Amino acid sequence: MQENISLKEIKEKSGQGVTWVGGVEVLIRGVQFGATVTLARLLMPEDFGLISIAFIFTQFSYVLFDFGLGSALIQKKDLSDSHFSTVFWSYLALAFVFASLVLVLAGPVAVYFRMPQVGNILKVLSAIFFLYALNAIPFIRLMKDIRFKQLTLAQLASVMVYAMVAIGMAFMGYGVWSFVFGSLSEQFILILLLYKITGWRPKFYFNREQIIELFRFGKNVLATRLLSYFNLNAPQFAIGKILGTGPLGYYSVAFQMVEIPVQRISKNVLKVMFPAFSKLQDQEQDYVHMYRRTVYYLAIIVFPVFAGLYVIAPAFIRAFYGGKWQAVVAPLQILTLVGLFRSLMMNNSLVFLSKGKPYVDSLLNLGYALLLVPFLFLVTPLGLLKVTVLLAVFTFVLFVSGQIVSARILGVSFGSLVILYRVPLLGILGFLALIKWLEPLYFHRLSSWLQMLVYIGIAVPVYMIVVMLQDRQVFKKIKGLLHS
Repeated sequence: MQENISLKEIKEKSGQGVTWVGGVEVLIRGVQFGATVTLARLLMPEDFGLISIAFIFTQFSYVLFDFGLGSALIQKKDLSDSHFSTVFWSYLALAFVFASLVLVLAGPVAVYFRMPQVGNILKVLSAIFFLYALNAIPFIRLMKDIRFKQLTLAQLASVMVYAMVAIGMAFMGYGVWSFVFGSLSEQFILILLLYKITGWRPKFYFNREQIIELFRFGKNVLATRLLSYFNLNAPQFAIGKILGTGPLGYYSVAFQMVEIPVQRISKNVLKVMFPAFSKLQDQEQDYVHMYRRTVYYLAIIVFPVFAGLYVIAPAFIRAFYGGKWQAVVAPLQILTLVGLFRSLMMNNSLVFLSKGKPYVDSLLNLGYALLLVPFLFLVTPLGLLKVTVLLAVFTFVLFVSGQIVSARILGVSFGSLVILYRVPLLGILGFLALIKWLEPLYFHRLSSWLQMLVYIGIAVPVYMIVVMLQDRQVFKKIKGLLHS
């Protein structure tokens, strides 16, 4: 694979990648949001709680199943096709192991949560590991080659299939099974499209030394993913066990909403920039320059997204989800802080991964987990709102800790990174202050839909004006970066 690439080419490819990922992801999230709202209207909070429990265990097994080999393939400079074939057969073997593991654990999990239906859901979802194994290598190859146009279009098509299957089954009264068969259909279509796009086919080849070589890097990525997954899902585990499926359903919907920007903006920036930064890992000056740009522009985008979600949350839930979901509002507003800090943490992960130091991420997440667990089980009996406050505080501490370590790795001061957040912070404070001042005077009489339109109509121009007063060229720079 071609690895000799200039800084200009990297900027061009990564800029185009962010543009395509960002543009198509808007469509993907639109489809997913429409599907979620429709399913929320057709199903009950308890159905969302049930599938949340099932997904905790299948997704945990998926994190283990990957073994960090995908990130190792992207980060490694010198690869042959034999590396990809070796990892492909490894994935298939691991799929068999983890599908079997889920089948064995399905019964005990159902008994532990006192939810018999969860056991049957897990048994059917175990098939998804073979689908993951089949689509992994074509997916990784497109990422490594920074071919995000083809990748995101394939993802869009597969998500549309998920929406059609899930909504169709919900209309026919299949309840929680709508999620299950929607997810399986999505992965099946993705396999067909990725193999068509890449033209890649596995060879009957396996090299033990190559797996060992890749796992030296992948084991640290695996540790980080396991800990991150545990940290993200421990609240759901505690809420489901202590408070029940109703509060878990509310938390699940709120968390999914704040995860939309995390997954579809920040993680996609990480996905695009990781291969680009990996190619620059030995060019310190270019690396730091590009990193500062990434931190600044990502903050410019995500700060108003989460602040805006905080403002419109009450009207948004009333308009889209209806009265039975009103209990989501307060947890959702607090979780916007969690979403913001998680989005900004992607910049830290970018440094740790592209610099070949994934163990740093592992250690930070381990410290977070050791603090989170005892506090979580102390706080959860006090109610859902207290859990979200705890998560906001702990996520902020994890973000700041990672930023300090990132600064040391890059050889820059912590303050020089913090100052990059000043402009977007002033921007959101501007529109939050104005809306909070006007809200009790005028907005409380408006309908939910009109409230949202007015809030957005105020927030967007105020944010842009405040930001441009600090940096007149910022939006022009972002446009130039995306179209470079």
